[in-house]
Order: sequence, then C-alpha cells, then structure tokens
Amino acid sequence: SVRASKEGEPVASGYVTIPASLQYEGETYNVNAIGSNAFAGNKDIAYVAFGKNIETIASYAFSDCSNLEAFSFKEGSKLKTIGADAFSLCTSLIKAIIPSGCKTIEARAFYGAGNMTTLDIPASVTTIGDNAFASCSSLKDITVNWSTPLSCPENTFADVDTQSCTLHVPADTKDTYASTAPWSSFDIEEQDKWLNGMFNNLYVSLNLVKHEAVITGIKEYTEQNVYLPWGLSYNGNDYPVTTIASRAFAGDSVLTSIIIPSAVTNIEDGAFDMCTHLSSLQFDNGSALKSIGIEAFGSCYSLENFILPEGCENIGSWA
Repeated sequence: SVRASKEGEPVASGYVTIPASLQYEGETYNVNAIGSNAFAGNKDIAYVAFGKNIETIASYAFSDCSNLEAFSFKEGSKLKTIGADAFSLCTSLIKAIIPSGCKTIEARAFYGAGNMTTLDIPASVTTIGDNAFASCSSLKDITVNWSTPLSCPENTFADVDTQSCTLHVPADTKDTYASTAPWSSFDIEEQDKWLNGMFNNLYVSLNLVKHEAVITGIKEYTEQNVYLPWGLSYNGNDYPVTTIASRAFAGDSVLTSIIIPSAVTNIEDGAFDMCTHLSSLQFDNGSALKSIGIEAFGSCYSLENFILPEGCENIGSWA
C-alpha cells in the first residue's frame, strides 16, 4: 500500500486526482491513505478527486487549503476515516458529500469551512468528534440517514445558525430528531420517499412525493447511443426525469452519444465523468436544464462541441 505524504513544499495545484493505485518496478500498490499535513496550506488546489482505495484522510491533510472548492469520491469508495482537522479552514469549500461506508469523522474535521452550504452524512458514520462542523457558518442543508439519531457532541455544529439550516432526516423520524441534541436545534424536514427500480438498462429512483424521476446509474455498458426517457409511469402517475445523478454514467467507455430529455433540470457532479468516447451531446427542444455539476463531463476527451440550453444558470468547476 501507499500513503500520500508531504515532503518539502506543496506542488499540487488546480485539479488533483488521487489515483486508486500506482505502479513501481512492476508491482502495483494501492493508494489507501492521505498522510497528515500532506497538502496542508496549499493555496493552489481547487478540486480533489479521491481514488476508491483511500481508507484514511489523516489529520490536517488538507487543512487551510483556502481555495479548495470541492472534492469527490469514486463509486465503491473504501473511505473509513476523516481525521482531525482534515479539511479545517477550507474556506472556499462549497459542499461535503461523505461517501457511504465512512465510519469516523474526527474532531474539527471541517472546522471553519465558512462557505460550505451543503453537507451529506451517510448512515455508516458511527462517530463524530468535537467541533467537527463548527464555524461552518453558511450551512443551509444537511442530510443525515440514521433511522435513530446519532449521539454526538453538542458542539458538533458550534457557531452554525441552526435555525436557518434545514436538517433532512429519514421518513418517520422527525419527532425523534426533534427531541435529540444537537439535531433538535435545526429546522427539521423529513426526506422524500423513494422507490428504486430499473427501466431497460437504467437504474432509476422515483420520488413518490414530488412525482419526479432520477436516473441513478446504468446496469451494463453496452449501448453506444442513449436516448433517455422523458419520464416514467407508475401506478397511473407520470414521473418526469428531472435529474441525472452523480456518477450515473461515469466510466462508460462504450457510450458515444446521448440525448438529454427536456424535463431534466440538473446533471449532478461527475455524471458522465470519464466517458472517454462520448462525442455527441444533445439537449431536447425546450430543455429545462438549470445546473451542470462539478466534473459532470470531466475527462470526456472526445466531446468537442455541444450547445447548452439558454436557461442553464449554473456550471460547476471542470464541468
């Protein structure tokens, strides 16, 4: 195994990819940890893509990377631990989506990430340390997935305006969260109810409350030309496809062309990342597209020309 660690002055800049493995003298070594202080104080890093074999991001690994805007984890991430102060004082960080499987978020892990608005914590997390998200003063949306609220320090969200921040909790758990600190101080809303299934070769999720559909993935990389459905029907109701989820088609090297239906409003982070043969991207007439996420079409080397819908309002970094 290999641990990325700091030696001398930091040299990484811009878009940084942490590989899943490295080759050395004919041997393959998994990259499974980011060492303490490995990138601390680097003012040039703006985005980090973590390889799936990373298990530990050690203390202060990215502390005071003041221009770091976002990070992502590959599908199947093995991350278990985010160390103390790992992302503290990352004042440009916009959101933190912790991958499923992570167990521990240590003390002050995101302390002082003052521009972070969105936080997603999976049900796999069993330990959150003191002040883990303290002084994240711009937080507006937090999603948690425990059926029973996790016990964590009352200072976990110190100096966060919890009354102006919505805590999204699983269905039928609002009352329990409302009586459990520190969660009780937030504006609590129950998450929508979803039905997961398949349509042809696509994995889909139906929002049974909002009557919307999300394309979440593809079963097999077999089709060169994909025309996504405008919507799906279930129990007599129509569910327009409004979102292509994060990494839904990532790594599909067979895909060469795709047509995005008009109801889609959001293409999430990394949705088509590493679709290296994708050369044709079209949007249906009357497209309602509003947002393209970070690295949504990253490393699509064959994609040269396409026309964005007029109403698109937000394009993420390295989209």
